[in-house]
Amino acid sequence: MQLTHQQLEQFHQESYLAVGSLVDDSTLRQLRETFSNLQAQWAEEQGESLDDYCRVLSQWTNLWKQHPLFAAQIRHPEITSIARQLLAVPEIQLFHDHLISKPPQHSKAVPWHQDYAFWPVDKPKALSAWLALDEVTEDSGCLEFLPGAHLEGEQAPQDFLGS
Repeated sequence: MQLTHQQLEQFHQESYLAVGSLVDDSTLRQLRETFSNLQAQWAEEQGESLDDYCRVLSQWTNLWKQHPLFAAQIRHPEITSIARQLLAVPEIQLFHDHLISKPPQHSKAVPWHQDYAFWPVDKPKALSAWLALDEVTEDSGCLEFLPGAHLEGEQAPQDFLGS
């Protein structure tokens, strides 16, 4: 996917760009199923019921190392092409993947924050590519952006998971 000049300008002015769905429904179903299977495995390893294990907001990194389906998504040709265009670089390198599970009725809102504060990378040579595995609505807790907030400087990291 070739980004337009207007899309590149929006990204640099507002610090985000929504490009719509790049992953087909079949792959999304497979990703959800694979993640559910991994959750069942992790719950068993922790000696917890799957219901209890899935009841809290939780996060995992580097799933690409645990399953080839996740590995394929971090190498998705359109996603990597867009990342190279936004960063104006010929090659990109994965820092990590990061899956956040926010179960209904058992999660709390995550406060405003900048991902950069948590990353040991030079700025502005990094970005996030966000993929929702489930339908996301305002009621279910969608991802929101503060256009142009990056122009106000870096904010201190927050412990919003209470860890």
